[in-house]
Amino acid sequence: MLTRKQHELLMFIHERLKESGIPPS
Repeated sequence: MLTRKQHELLMFIHERLKESGIPPS
């Protein structure tokens, strides 16, 4: 189970990856 902070961090990283054009896979 992710904590709120961990979830926010994952979402932040995911957004950064999309901006960089790098597939999240």
